[in-house]
Amino acid sequence: MSLHKGHDDAMEPEVDTARIAAEMKRQRYQHPHAAEALGLSRSGFSRKIRGERRFRFTELVNLAECLGVPVTELLPEPDVKADR
Repeated sequence: MSLHKGHDDAMEPEVDTARIAAEMKRQRYQHPHAAEALGLSRSGFSRKIRGERRFRFTELVNLAECLGVPVTELLPEPDVKADR
């Protein structure tokens, strides 16, 4: 699983690329289609899905729309700790 932290740039949210890849696979949504929808080259999209580059917020929103899922489905699961 690859997680990104946007550091000081709010336009680069924390993203779970494994969840993105899993949702794309589940829907049989291919990388070339995603790259085109986001205005990226195929290699540019591949670098992002491999965690080598960060997704910008607008790219994440557009990808979620293409997949028909809420943006939250592409973000890491919250780390919930039960109080006992």
